[in-house]
Amino acid sequence: AETEFHLGDYETARTRLVGAMAQAAAGGFEAQRWRMACTLGEVQLARGEVEAAAATLTETLRGSAATQPRATLLRLHHALYRVALARGDSAQALASLQEYH
Repeated sequence: AETEFHLGDYETARTRLVGAMAQAAAGGFEAQRWRMACTLGEVQLARGEVEAAAATLTETLRGSAATQPRATLLRLHHALYRVALARGDSAQALASLQEYH
């Protein structure tokens, strides 16, 4: 799904992510599900679904912040920075960028 996302095949990436996230949740693989949820938010943002991306990324950050693998946490903050830019929210963009750094 991540490869398809980077190649611009957003619909296939989204479909695969939704299925894989369900499997990860059923198997108790929370760290993997959080990473996939981050990618899903990035896919939504790339498709212009800014509010859906914001909801996905914010929910993932809230649900996983205490136990999040550092690499995924960084991706979440950077993606939220890009969401804030897309919204024109400079203050939130700065806050997210500071969290990222």
